[in-house]
Amino acid sequence: MKFSELPEEIRGGLMETEIVMFLGGSSPEQILHAISGVHLNWQGQYLFDENIDWTEEDISLSRLTLTGTSPKWNKIIKDKCDGDVKKFKKYLKKHPEDRKIFEVEEVSDKSIWVVEKEEKLCLFNGMHRTVSAILRGDSTINAVIGKPLSDKSIPSCENHLAYDLLVSYRRGRIKPEDEKQLIETLAFLAKVFPNLDSFYRTRARQEKELHTLLDKVIEIIDN
Repeated sequence: MKFSELPEEIRGGLMETEIVMFLGGSSPEQILHAISGVHLNWQGQYLFDENIDWTEEDISLSRLTLTGTSPKWNKIIKDKCDGDVKKFKKYLKKHPEDRKIFEVEEVSDKSIWVVEKEEKLCLFNGMHRTVSAILRGDSTINAVIGKPLSDKSIPSCENHLAYDLLVSYRRGRIKPEDEKQLIETLAFLAKVFPNLDSFYRTRARQEKELHTLLDKVIEIIDN
């Protein structure tokens, strides 16, 4: 039977073991990177970009640009208000019956996270906190703000982005005639995500079966 068809107690036992190992053997950065990937959000792209400088301060809610969240909220916040806080406030004033859509029982008291993009402060973590503050009539909110130091982005990714391809290669899932394309793809990924360069030269090389392939990848990177 497939993994998804195994009894829940068996699958759950493996999950519990892996979670304990993951939380105990991973840095906060690795954990956040993994969570960001699972949730398909942009947090990792911002948090671990070496070109972004982070500071904490209280900011006016009206400076924020609200971003995507649940489809139900997006219909109003994005589609009708363009993510603009002032427009959102006007909408709620005109449609008070819709306030209940945005009421959340419990919200964190932690700082929200925003990143500066094209002179806008775009919210990427803390949508519930921000909307709750707007509903309360608050004028400011505590935020951690990411500001690019230059126009050049230096993002990083989880190593598994490349490792999944290397595992497929080792398992014989990639045909010999496609090896050249694989090498070029791995080199291209390192061009986009510089942290993979170090991964290819260290952790990935612990597997001897990958040495020849990785040597070809590194040759392209170095040239």
